[in-house]
Amino acid sequence: MKILLKYWTTGSKQPKIRHGTNPRVLTQKLASPNWQKAYLKVSYGYDIDNFGKKKLFYNDGEYFNKKDLKQAFRAFIEK
Repeated sequence: MKILLKYWTTGSKQPKIRHGTNPRVLTQKLASPNWQKAYLKVSYGYDIDNFGKKKLFYNDGEYFNKKDLKQAFRAFIEK
């Protein structure tokens, strides 16, 4: 599982990017200072889909408040 977290702080045009494989470390980054928008992507790896093709399985989304971001993060890393 690979996790990518991008967030745009108030007044900045470039996102701050955090990535890794350990959910515990990135959970602390969710409580970062004020941000306007965040993008979360959790990749689970390549596997064969229903049509027999090898495909990357992932969940992603864009969030505008911490509550929604934390709920999505917990749902995406759940096994």
